[in-house]
Amino acid sequence: MPEKGKIAVLYPQRPFVHNDAGQVAQELAAKLRQEGWRVQLVGLPYTALTENQWLDSWFLCRLADLGESDGETIDCVVAFGAPACLVRHPNKVVLLDGRFSVPGPPAGAAGGPAAPDKFRADILRMGRQALREARRVYAVTEKDAELFKRETGMEVQPLLPPSDDPQQQRDVSGEAVWDVLVRELAFLMRPASENSVADKG
Repeated sequence: MPEKGKIAVLYPQRPFVHNDAGQVAQELAAKLRQEGWRVQLVGLPYTALTENQWLDSWFLCRLADLGESDGETIDCVVAFGAPACLVRHPNKVVLLDGRFSVPGPPAGAAGGPAAPDKFRADILRMGRQALREARRVYAVTEKDAELFKRETGMEVQPLLPPSDDPQQQRDVSGEAVWDVLVRELAFLMRPASENSVADKG
C-alpha cells in the first residue's frame, strides 16, 4: 500500500504517569498505519503542580515546531486534548474527550488553592485561540461536546451519533471512533482539486 502522507499524533504526557490520552493516541496511530499513513507518536511533556508550571507547559507546546522533520513536511497533526492542542500547524485536528481534555488548570489542582479567575481566563483564552486555528475540532460523543461547550462556549463536532448506551457514551477506545476519524482525516488530506470535485458532486 503506497504511503498516503505523514501524520504526527500528539498527546500530553506527564513523565512516569499513565494517561488515557497516550493509550488512545497509540490506538489511533495503529489504525492510521493500517490505512497507509506514516505515523509518529509525539508525547508532549507537561507538569501541572503550580500555576507557573501550567503556563510553562502550555507555552512550550505553543512554541513546538512540527511543520517538518529533517526537511520532510509533516502533513497533519492530530492533537488529543490540552495542552497538545496548542501546537501550531496548518493541518491541525483536535480530538477532545472529557477524561483528558482539560481547558485549564482545575480549581485546587494537586490539592492546592483554587486558581485565580484571571489565571484561568488567560489559560482559556490561549486554548480557544489554539482551537480556532484547527481545521477540525471533534468530541467523541455529544455528551463530551455539550460539556466542552458549557466550559468554553465553543461548538465542537461529535464523532459518534447520540446513544442511550452509557458505555458507548464513555468509550473513546473503539473501532467506531477511529473509523469515523480516519475517514474525516482522509477527506481533509485530499488535494484541494479532489475536494472541489466532491463538493460539486
